Amino acid sequence: MPWVNGLVPQDGVQARDVSAMVDIHSRILPGLDDGPEDFEVSLEMLRMARQANTTDIVATPHASPSYRYDPELISDLIGKLK
Repeated sequence: MPWVNGLVPQDGVQARDVSAMVDIHSRILPGLDDGPEDFEVSLEMLRMARQANTTDIVATPHASPSYRYDPELISDLIGKLK
């Protein structure tokens, strides 16, 4: 079954050919929440996104009592992944 942006279409829905994609909601940063546990997994996720023609990814880590929001740490992790 074809996929578009990581989503499997429901029966009867045709997948479109996507030449570029922007992912606006991603748990790409390692070790912050329920996203990847380490950099290797983050890097593999980035490789997969590139192969799927994703051009940009917006990192959206959780911010809640369960997951502390630390802007400096988030900025540092983004810098390390670039």
